[in-house]
Order: sequence, then structure tokens, then C-alpha cells
Amino acid sequence: MPSSKRARSIASSGDRRGVRRAPLFTPSPLSSASASPICSPSSSPPPPPRRLVTPPRIRELAAAAAQKANRAAAAAKKKAEEDAVALATARKVIVEKQAIKEKAAKRAAEKEKERRERDLVP
Repeated sequence: MPSSKRARSIASSGDRRGVRRAPLFTPSPLSSASASPICSPSSSPPPPPRRLVTPPRIRELAAAAAQKANRAAAAAKKKAEEDAVALATARKVIVEKQAIKEKAAKRAAEKEKERRERDLVP
């Protein structure tokens, strides 16, 4: 018969959760006394095993997590592609503006040269 009130009430109700069972193998006195949980009464009992998540639920959660990760990866890829297009467009615009400035400077230099030539001719 269990010694504590809690153990007796659990045993009488048929609920075995939280009740420590004796190990199937009892170590010999020659083995280390601290290795056995029975020999060390000062140690607290381990928490009862939790089986809140069942294997089908684990599969559901894993599938949901994978789907979420795939969506995030797709969104990141799309964002990276959009950023690459925007960067390429910006570079193209900068190059075009630079070309326009160079052409304008060249035309201005040619006009200045023509004006100087006209001024030199009497």
C-alpha cells in the first residue's frame, strides 16, 4: 500500500500519472549508491512525462511550419528579385543621365569652340 496520502488517493482512483515505479533492475550494493534514484532520497522525483503533443499533431505542426517557412522564403525571394530589378533600373537611369550630361558637355564644348573660331575670324 502506498505510504503518502497523494499516492494512496492516486492508487485508489486508478490514475497512475505522477507515481514513481520501482526500477526493474535494482543495482547491487557494489555499484555506486548515488547512481540509483532509490538510494538517494534527497533527490527530487523527475517530472511526469508529458504527452500533450501526439504524433499526428506533430506532423500537422511540422507541415504548418514547413509551409510557413516556404512562404517566407518565397516572399524573400520575390522581394530580392524586386530589389534587384529596382537596383538595375536605378543603375540604368544613372548611366543614361551620365550619358546625357556627357553629350551636353560635349555640345557645349563644340559650341564654345565654334564661337571662339568665329570671334577670331576678322
